[in-house]
Amino acid sequence: MTTGDAPQSAAGTSPPFPANASALQNYGISYALALNPAGSPPAPPPDDFSIVANPTSLTSSQGSSVTSALTITPSGAFSGTVSLSVSGNPAGSTAAVNPTSVTVGPAVGNSTLTISPGTAAAGTYTVTVTGVSGALTHTAPVSYTIAPPPPPAGTIAFHGASTNSYPSASTTVVTAAIPAGAVPGDLLVASVGFGNTSATTLPAISTPAGWTLVRRVDHGTVNSLSVYWHVYAKGDGAPVWTTSQSVGGAVSISAYAGVSATPIDASAVNDAGAASTYSAPTLVTTGPNELVVIGFYAHSASGAPTTWTVPAPPAQRSNFNNAGSRSMTTADALQAAAGTSRPFAANASVLQNYALAYAIALVPAG
Repeated sequence: MTTGDAPQSAAGTSPPFPANASALQNYGISYALALNPAGSPPAPPPDDFSIVANPTSLTSSQGSSVTSALTITPSGAFSGTVSLSVSGNPAGSTAAVNPTSVTVGPAVGNSTLTISPGTAAAGTYTVTVTGVSGALTHTAPVSYTIAPPPPPAGTIAFHGASTNSYPSASTTVVTAAIPAGAVPGDLLVASVGFGNTSATTLPAISTPAGWTLVRRVDHGTVNSLSVYWHVYAKGDGAPVWTTSQSVGGAVSISAYAGVSATPIDASAVNDAGAASTYSAPTLVTTGPNELVVIGFYAHSASGAPTTWTVPAPPAQRSNFNNAGSRSMTTADALQAAAGTSRPFAANASVLQNYALAYAIALVPAG
């Protein structure tokens, strides 16, 4: 008997290794087997540390501060003092960490980030916590939003709008983002225009969970405009409407603060024929300081995308098109005293085949 071994550096067929006997053999029996090498041991973690903020997103209003817990975790054999600092908070606000240095290793270290809005402008900012120990530096970003102040009692404030559009017959799902300036408690008003010029029956459209349909107006079987409302809550995603057939269209969502829990006082719609200037339908409000919100959704076969102007007093909030035949504009105006609203106008840049319009009156809180 004899045994032997040889390394095989690459996968594949082994060579027929020979064995030489000193005398003639009647026969020989042999075997070969391949042994798997043990895996290389994992490299030890580097001597380092990391910083994690929890939560990573903070929101506060004027006069209130918010905090985020900071955890500094060692890796490898790291042991030392980590110095902490904060930057990126907006002018007029204050941001601090306490304590400003922590001992880390073998146990974790803990600190707290506190941010106060002070006189800073409303908006969203990125605040960065930086940890330094010798040559090691790590950061933890925290998104910080300062909510706009609530409007005075009995008034409604606009907090922003978002838009989205779709080419003709391109989709059965339409949506638009929550406006960037929306804060929890705001009333969202969605204007959803949709249609298919070749349709012989009106498309049905779903209502997203938590949203309420106010009115719908149709132009024959080829175009429709629906308006919805929803009270925004933190964590709400973009609403999605699903249609029963392929459509093109336009969606605009506006956010308003200071609206009553029973938000809609009155509403009206109309469908008008070929023109380049249209009037919103009138309605009758029943209380003071209501906000009349209007929207126009139109179709033009001119071949040129449409833009809109809305003469004062309404403030125009959206003005967009789908780069083709369909376009939309929305606006709003204060109605200080109860009564009939004005037939606010909207002017199109090119001739429209028809336009659908609505008006709704929002009731102020308080």
